[in-house]
Amino acid sequence: MPTTQPKAAKSVKDARPCLVFELDAIAFNGGQTMYEILAKLFKTRNFQLTPEVFIRFNLSRPTPRALNRMLTAMEINPGGLEAMSAEIAQQFPKKLAQTKPVPAVMKLLAEAARQGIPLGALTACPEDQAQDLVKALALKVEIALGHLSAANQNGRPRAETWIKLARQMQATPAQCIALTNCAGTTQAAIAAGMHAVAIPDAFSAYQDLGGADMVFEKTATLPLAEILALAAPVARK
Repeated sequence: MPTTQPKAAKSVKDARPCLVFELDAIAFNGGQTMYEILAKLFKTRNFQLTPEVFIRFNLSRPTPRALNRMLTAMEINPGGLEAMSAEIAQQFPKKLAQTKPVPAVMKLLAEAARQGIPLGALTACPEDQAQDLVKALALKVEIALGHLSAANQNGRPRAETWIKLARQMQATPAQCIALTNCAGTTQAAIAAGMHAVAIPDAFSAYQDLGGADMVFEKTATLPLAEILALAAPVARK
């Protein structure tokens, strides 16, 4: 009696590319939003925050450790650090939701959505507030949403965070093209086995993004076809 052979798993070579990105830092200007929040908070402590200090102490994702390091170095009383961290965590998603998405990135994501390209995003915002940001994108497609945990070093995605998002999308890292904001996130995506397209902001543009497949300014036109081609199937011999 003939037996039915199981179907072979679909080859990665036949799978379509996926776009994954940092919701807070790529789709929205999270760096500028965080700078404005911290500048206002530090002003109450009689300290004028400058972009140079913001960059030096990696405050685009101000973990309590990063804040303590900065306050100590600047000889500012770190008292009330926990309360300050809690206030930042509360203010950031609310203020970010009041901003508009980055036009060039929105145009890229909208075109990808029209073409049926799977989309996934990482965020440090709580679930309900992250969903509000997704709604603000108005893409009318489902976006797989991954959340950064306290275990993420310096508040940035690690390689395993990107890998987890790929699995959530039922994709392999090789299928994924990560839109990244800084050197650390770019390196993490590459370590995860993904392709990386860096789109730095004013606070990360100085960093070494040499590991990225492509680097664009936030105001640049982002060529979807060229970006998707990074994960194009390799022709069989």
